[in-house]
Amino acid sequence: MRYKVMVISACYSGVFIPRLANPDTLVVTAADADHSSFGCPDKAKWTYFGNAFFNVALRQARRLKNAFVVARSLVQQRELRARFEP
Repeated sequence: MRYKVMVISACYSGVFIPRLANPDTLVVTAADADHSSFGCPDKAKWTYFGNAFFNVALRQARRLKNAFVVARSLVQQRELRARFEP
């Protein structure tokens, strides 16, 4: 298999991008290197991003990029409702 996609749904998960991404690997993260990701309480099945990306966006979009855009928007809306800094 030549091409890979890695999805990391964790706080500050953007720190992994430089080491993992390359011309054959797409890395999708829940947060950049300088921000946390929300939705990680005990017993939670998904983070906010995980739910938005896997349970909502990938079911609607035909392309990963479009799914990411949808998920980012859903997470931002949820964070704003909870009064978190997106």
